[in-house]
Amino acid sequence: MRNKGSLNEPLLNLKGISALVIGDSALDRYSVGAVNRISPDAPVPLVEVQREFFYLGNSANAAIQLSSLGVDIRYITVVGEDPEGEMLLGYLKRGGMSPEGVVMERGYNTQIVHRVLAGRQQVIMIQRNPKRPIRKSTEAQVIKNIKNYSKETDIIILSDRGLMLTDEMISAAVSSGSKVIANSNSENLWKYNGVYAIRMNRSAAEAATGISYVNETSIRNMGLEISSRTNCRYLLITWLEDGAYIFTGDSINHIPPSGYNPSSFTGIGDMITAVLAATVASGVDFITASRIAYYAGSVAASENIKNFLSIEKIESMLRSDEFSKWSQLKG
Repeated sequence: MRNKGSLNEPLLNLKGISALVIGDSALDRYSVGAVNRISPDAPVPLVEVQREFFYLGNSANAAIQLSSLGVDIRYITVVGEDPEGEMLLGYLKRGGMSPEGVVMERGYNTQIVHRVLAGRQQVIMIQRNPKRPIRKSTEAQVIKNIKNYSKETDIIILSDRGLMLTDEMISAAVSSGSKVIANSNSENLWKYNGVYAIRMNRSAAEAATGISYVNETSIRNMGLEISSRTNCRYLLITWLEDGAYIFTGDSINHIPPSGYNPSSFTGIGDMITAVLAATVASGVDFITASRIAYYAGSVAASENIKNFLSIEKIESMLRSDEFSKWSQLKG
């Protein structure tokens, strides 16, 4: 970790950094209410909705997080020509994001993730995914956007939920010359050959390798297999309760648990990836950037942050006694 410096001296210099985020997007809907009785139609709780909220989800989380840090952001995704797609565009504009890289396709439906909560307890989650892959013409437009936007970008995030990204899109990003960090879904993991870094959680690593987590040895085996098969320069496997592991070839670094107890995991992987990408692009080495990103994600998960981390929030975190003590812990 760098020296703390004076109170007026920024610990992270993110000014002038540009980033490109590419991947699946979603509209997250939250219905919050109270349960006072059981439904008369079935033996399930009846939630009387009192409030509803909408947020951007999936890759849009990473894009908005980068924007919140002051990074110059370009965003590429595909949505349907439907009310949800229009809403997603509207939320991007409200967040200060340009919708120019968003491709709308008729007949393709925007992904919706609908969570119903009774107080803080989630009762059910309903998900509507696109019913079919994007058209070839849409793919061609996305690839054109990638080639145009990647010319003047410091770092690229591929945020993959297995719904939108194709081999050709991934290839266009990797061949751009910019550092590419894949926030990976296990189904597409093996397509990321030669990327700068991969960030994934432990459950995705288990699904990709078929290795069940038992102890430190099993997670080391997962990481070494993924690193060797993808030929990525760095691999970061995160698990908020147990810390994280960084793989660089045959070298392994363990990030110790932060000590924070997560109250929500929604969007935290995207947040960690965004902070990691911005920090790496600022010139911080990957291991230090990973520690900062993991700790920031842990704090956000414990506070159930929905308004994203600002650079001021991260600066305050890095100057805190809690972070100073944690950063001295051995992995």
